[in-house]
Amino acid sequence: MAVGSFSEQVRESRVELVEDWSKHVMSLLELLFQADVLTEEDVSLVRGGGCLGDRDRMRNLLDVLYGRGED
Repeated sequence: MAVGSFSEQVRESRVELVEDWSKHVMSLLELLFQADVLTEEDVSLVRGGGCLGDRDRMRNLLDVLYGRGED
């Protein structure tokens, strides 16, 4: 897989990912944290202090994951 290809797929599928997965964002956060993919700081950023809806949390999660690139 070429460098950046996964990141590009996430970017291109962003709308569908937000629509389809936002209802599962808290479960995804927990799984990714337990797998050491996300730090406590990442989880806090995604949660947005509790004032965000699930779609906004999912967007934040995608931004964090996109920032990691192929890692």
